[in-house]
Amino acid sequence: MVFKAKTLDLSEDIKTTFPYSLPSSPESTICLPLHHSCTRSIAVRVAAGVSQIFTAPRLEPACQEKQLRRFTYQELEIATGNFSKENVVGQGGFGTVYKGRLSCGYPVAVKILKPVSLQGMAQFRAEVQVGKMVTHRNVVSLIGFCEMTAESNQLLLVYPFMENGSLSSRLNKHAAESQSPLDWGTRKRIALGVARGLSYLHDHCFLRIIHRDIKPSNILLDENLEPRIGDFGLAKFMDHKLQAGLSNQMPDHMAGIRSGSQIKQHSGELLDNHSERMTNRIVGTYGYMAPEYVLEGRYSPKTDVFAYGIMLLELISGCSFVKLRLLANSEDNVWLPLDWVKQLVDARNFDRIIDSIMRCNYSESEIEKLIKLSVICNQFHSPAKRPNMSEVVGILEGSSDSLDNRWEELQQNREESAYRPEFWSSHSGRVFEDTASHLDPEELSGPR
Repeated sequence: MVFKAKTLDLSEDIKTTFPYSLPSSPESTICLPLHHSCTRSIAVRVAAGVSQIFTAPRLEPACQEKQLRRFTYQELEIATGNFSKENVVGQGGFGTVYKGRLSCGYPVAVKILKPVSLQGMAQFRAEVQVGKMVTHRNVVSLIGFCEMTAESNQLLLVYPFMENGSLSSRLNKHAAESQSPLDWGTRKRIALGVARGLSYLHDHCFLRIIHRDIKPSNILLDENLEPRIGDFGLAKFMDHKLQAGLSNQMPDHMAGIRSGSQIKQHSGELLDNHSERMTNRIVGTYGYMAPEYVLEGRYSPKTDVFAYGIMLLELISGCSFVKLRLLANSEDNVWLPLDWVKQLVDARNFDRIIDSIMRCNYSESEIEKLIKLSVICNQFHSPAKRPNMSEVVGILEGSSDSLDNRWEELQQNREESAYRPEFWSSHSGRVFEDTASHLDPEELSGPR
């Protein structure tokens, strides 16, 4: 028997030989037989990794982009039954989502973006960029995509299919009649999972990712009711260090404004170009957009913190933002729920806001903690006074000192008053687009 040795070329692009694999559940591992090409690719990766231990500089945070699968249009036609109406599982401001199954049997959600435009292309690129950068159990992973072809002038994105739909659909009492209601333990786990996902996006990715559209319809639930943040079509990207040259080289959808912008003074606090960006095009969902974003076009990680606070109130109450606002207005003649919720906390009258479907199966002290946290996240005048998401994670994991200190500070600051109707008025020089106000709530299940 004769054996022939084969020399490995470490300069070869391993992406051309390493086979694509579908994402597996974090709680299980699938073992598959390795063919020659797969074994060879693994050897290349190991050899390259060992060599980099001695040669590569340390990067923080590291940039390790995933390899996404490039689907053909025909593959996705077959997977979705020729995009059958029976397979439609969601429709939103930017496209239609179909349930499908790949040839290997893996269930997927295929999102077709609406007819191609500059906006649609920017959203497509943002989704793909996030998909390449992000790997986290609380963020929806992107499997692959399909670009415009001769057969179709469309852009398509392929995700794992989430059996339990969106958080919005599970909180909707009419839509959830055939499903068991979310108990308090599950709601706490969802709140923590979303917080962990946002903390990862803000602080632990190669580029800081600002979602800009956090809401229950963009929080998907897997088979274990574990939350996954989805729909990154409006995402903005910021370099952690914001070096002058780097931000200027990014495309428009990855940087809000040139890094040379001047330092601003707002509400007595310095907000510099190391924490914020600006845009003249205001896009988002009514009720979840932070006031500094609507009024001045300024966005930062604290923009997502504001939306997270609104989502917490919905998670506790089971009511949409619109219903909460109507309830607050009818009871206390306030424009938005902030003052009303603070009054409920001071009076310890939690029954007015707790979802009756939980039937008292909850801890009142835990309810109080989450309500206070939501109010702190929704501070109006000073975005800098909102906690960052890593602090939110700490509070949800049991750090009471941080919450107590912030609540005491908020109680002393009477300027944090209710929002006013003029908050939503149009502002010259900016284009305001509510991506959801014209749609029924059940049309907003993600990925959008």
